[in-house]
Amino acid sequence: MVEIKNFLYCLNVNTLEGRTDIIGLLSVMTPEYIPGLFSFSINFSLSNITEGEHALIVKFKDPDKKVIAVIDNAIVSYQKDENSNLPDEQMGINVAAGLQNVDFKKSGLYSTEVILDGTSIGEYHIFAKGKNK
Repeated sequence: MVEIKNFLYCLNVNTLEGRTDIIGLLSVMTPEYIPGLFSFSINFSLSNITEGEHALIVKFKDPDKKVIAVIDNAIVSYQKDENSNLPDEQMGINVAAGLQNVDFKKSGLYSTEVILDGTSIGEYHIFAKGKNK
């Protein structure tokens, strides 16, 4: 079964030549203003994934569980590196995504749900409060 590892909220993610750099790790979100727009990124690994193409949906939800940002039907592909000596369940792919100008209407506990091939495989929470509050 596919497993999510190392789910992170951050300000930005840079990926280059097999390397992932996380910029501005976030344990809470503190935009200048709520209500207001805020941009951030997420990064996570999908391990124990089967080879081939997979449909990925990411839903970012407000404290009322309303979806306020979505990445819909993205296709992610995985092909096993035959030169790796890692066990199959430890191999997989990294996913990085930027969520731009998300409309935060109120402070509270937000969440991100990850759905792979139609099955929810994890939900990750983060508290947000505007600096103006």
